Amino acid sequence: MDTAHRTLQGCSRIFRYAVATGRAERDTAADLRGALAQMRGGHFSSITDTADIGALLRDIDAYTGNIVVRAALRIAPHVFVRPGELLRAEWEEFDLAGAEWRIPAERMKMRVVHIVPLSRQVVEILTDLHRYTGQPSNPDRTGVNSLSHGCPVCGERPYPHRRPRRRRGRAALEVKRRRSKAERQQRPHSG
Repeated sequence: MDTAHRTLQGCSRIFRYAVATGRAERDTAADLRGALAQMRGGHFSSITDTADIGALLRDIDAYTGNIVVRAALRIAPHVFVRPGELLRAEWEEFDLAGAEWRIPAERMKMRVVHIVPLSRQVVEILTDLHRYTGQPSNPDRTGVNSLSHGCPVCGERPYPHRRPRRRRGRAALEVKRRRSKAERQQRPHSG
């Protein structure tokens, strides 16, 4: 339903432009406005009960699958960014010594650099993850702050012979999130 509404809006913008530039007489997409069912506004699912938050954090901590997915799951509650931002992160954006992640303006909706402070725990997770997904950009230095390009979370490296693993990372995060949610909903409640 959302796609249909967006498509209608896009068509309407095109027709309005055509009218403004003398290429069309009217916005014919306007005739379809009442034809689409109204979208119901809703809230995004969220966990508000402290017991459920604790259960989610325990589930994340107990996850024993892929080390990169585990790191992403453990970092997410600390940084409060969209999953896509976390998965598109590159090593060069992190200043682990300064405990800071600078997301470039090009990737942000408002086109302004977004600075995310990193907790001690996130710095430890990223430092550990670097052993698996990062390469020193300068072979003479092996410090964590000489990080290469590539995504620390999805493990993507800038080698042309490697296929990007971004999709697998996103899918794994989504599967884990859904599994945790389903397990919590199936758990019997006492009371």
